[in-house]
Amino acid sequence: MKIISIKDSIITIQGENGHYLNQRVIFENNIEGNVIKASSEKTLVLVDESKRININSKYKIYKGERTFSFNTNLFGKISDIFGNILFSEKKEIKGINYPQVKLDSKAPIFSERSPVNQPLETGIFPIDTLIPIGLGQRELIIGDRDTGKTSIALSTIINNKNKNLKVIYVSIGQKQSSINKIYKILTDHNAMKNVALIMAKPELKLSQYLSPYVGMAYAESLRMKNEDILIVFDDLSKHANIYREMSLNIDKPGGREAYPSDLFYAHSKLLEKSGKFIKKIGGGSITALPISETIDSDFSTLLSTNLISITDGQIVLDSSLAKDGSYPAINIGKSVSRTGSTVQNERIKEISKDLSTIYAKYIDARKYDLISLEITKEIKNILAKGEILMNSFKKLGYEGTPINDMYLISKIISWNIINDSNIDIKKLLFIASNDKTGKILLSNFYKSKNKNIYKEFFRDYLSSLLGKENKYKARKTPLEMEVKNG
Repeated sequence: MKIISIKDSIITIQGENGHYLNQRVIFENNIEGNVIKASSEKTLVLVDESKRININSKYKIYKGERTFSFNTNLFGKISDIFGNILFSEKKEIKGINYPQVKLDSKAPIFSERSPVNQPLETGIFPIDTLIPIGLGQRELIIGDRDTGKTSIALSTIINNKNKNLKVIYVSIGQKQSSINKIYKILTDHNAMKNVALIMAKPELKLSQYLSPYVGMAYAESLRMKNEDILIVFDDLSKHANIYREMSLNIDKPGGREAYPSDLFYAHSKLLEKSGKFIKKIGGGSITALPISETIDSDFSTLLSTNLISITDGQIVLDSSLAKDGSYPAINIGKSVSRTGSTVQNERIKEISKDLSTIYAKYIDARKYDLISLEITKEIKNILAKGEILMNSFKKLGYEGTPINDMYLISKIISWNIINDSNIDIKKLLFIASNDKTGKILLSNFYKSKNKNIYKEFFRDYLSSLLGKENKYKARKTPLEMEVKNG
């Protein structure tokens, strides 16, 4: 067998062989390769650094499928897909090795899965109340550039930093500056302890192709020891592009948008490994947040429709909402979670019904406002309440809104205590939490079984806060200071 061609990161080896997909190949200078096509006459190998290989280069093809094992040394660091540390502010440790997992392992069958019935709290008001995500769910985050897709993933990680949730963040084809920013944000919020950042640089084709599968293998390795894992793929549109390029270079027939016909399978076999599992196979859960970028909010592309079909719901981000100041720019009407209230506790279930009704009435009432029809007092009240809700959904920084605050904010909106959409209820609650009377009121409210008896107490107290010498306008919350300071 010998190398007969080197083109576009693909090495062609001629000669009789019994090779198969995803076999590991090592070229001289320790250059990694992966078999992407094999026949009785030749083998095609994808590499990262083809310029360092020539037709006389020596190589070794390993028997058996590629396997990966997660090592705890990767937590808190940026590494490549092969476990080499690229950047770290922490000392190297020996680490604990978790079980080996085949790169192309089969997803657990139905009888090995458990019901998805526990919440993954993101700290993002509209998601936790109206588009809830469960541990073991696959929730697509999709939208145009600069609408807040990555911020949703980062907020979720930060909101769970003190919980026993392990995170695999797979960065596919992003610039070094982007991954550095992600690392800094998580570090600044003390959230890197249980996070492994796996980076596939944009110039490395093999790494981009394998990165989601390696990330999932790491997640499976951890999960087999009864761990709860969150895996973020940022983003699969870049993976689809590299998969299309690779497929065209090995003469796979192109279909719609020149993607190969097996693109759906390439992503479905990856994401179906998510779920919640029985103890017989190790227990634990894998929650997947695949991210996909659209252009001009076009959700009819092949990749978009594929991922929407594969996942258990989608959070849709809208560039027009981003222009209006909403960030992340979540389009609640187009977003859906197929687990729904089964992953919510009783308190959140209660307010989610109220918020759904308020939101639906608000969207309906806006039609009258947009066409400048004369509107009734009732519709004006619906619009005002809806505006207050939408303002409460807006987010500053990456710190999440506590579940207790979500509950109280929802009650305040339902009770019609605040009628001015310019008033920030979150800010009022922050001021109340630092006020002696407010602390007592909040403590008693959260402990009480009958929350509705506090309606008039909150009406009087919040009105008094707004009347205290512009104390409301002058006070800055930590989140406002964070945003102001960049």
